[in-house]
Amino acid sequence: MSLILNSHGSIAGSTILGKIFNKYWGIPIGYATLFFDLAVAIPSIFIIGFENTILTIFELYISAKITNIYLSKFGSKRVIQIISSHYKEISQALSNSLHQGLTLIEAHGFYSKKENPIIYLICTSHQMANIIPMINKIDTNALVVSDSIRSVRAAELYRIL
Repeated sequence: MSLILNSHGSIAGSTILGKIFNKYWGIPIGYATLFFDLAVAIPSIFIIGFENTILTIFELYISAKITNIYLSKFGSKRVIQIISSHYKEISQALSNSLHQGLTLIEAHGFYSKKENPIIYLICTSHQMANIIPMINKIDTNALVVSDSIRSVRAAELYRIL
């Protein structure tokens, strides 16, 4: 199920409702789907019996946890911050390659006492594999800081990422 959701697909039913809850209220898709699946599974105790209902609930919970773990690892976005004296060349190369905007944040080095902007951009994990070698080709001494982020909200980013 995680592979399908990561590819922006659905297996119908509760996953569609889970994706809606995730989009508008930020609830992880696995837990939102679990909520709707439990609404069906719990009343089935009268049909399939107590033991089978408990096993079903256990399976649904494990599936929700695995879905959330997978989506947080492989479907997450990355934020990259780059500090380099070659910021103009790196910014231009990234913008041309990714076909998206990036932000230059004015910064002042406390130790070096130099003005040097920070390049700030959001990308996918797949894009990041291409970004790091591109930066190293321009400036091997660039400081690159990367972190996973859970949520990105912007009309243009939905289209780009």
